[in-house]
Amino acid sequence: MPCERLGFAFGTDDVVSAQHTIEYMDTPRSRGRDPAGASSRGGRALVVMHHDHSILFWNARASLAHSALVLEETSILRKLRRNAAAERQSKAAAARTWAELSAAATELRQAAA
Repeated sequence: MPCERLGFAFGTDDVVSAQHTIEYMDTPRSRGRDPAGASSRGGRALVVMHHDHSILFWNARASLAHSALVLEETSILRKLRRNAAAERQSKAAAARTWAELSAAATELRQAAA
């Protein structure tokens, strides 16, 4: 559930703690639903966020790069679907698409090495 919809009364607490939440909010400053807006007038908002060089950010960036390699650069899923369809047609068609699929798999293996 988005943290903006948790149902807390905003503007009523003296201290609000937001640990690793702002980066996951749909729109952090929308309608005063940010941690500072949740605290009472003169209250405090304590915010902890992942920094740009954290392992979590590094892992997310690496996952996005791997996804781009699999889905965009090698087009391996498209080639796999095409090979599955060709197998239903004929052995010759399957052999042609298998060569493309094998080349994409080789490219992924080399990238992973």
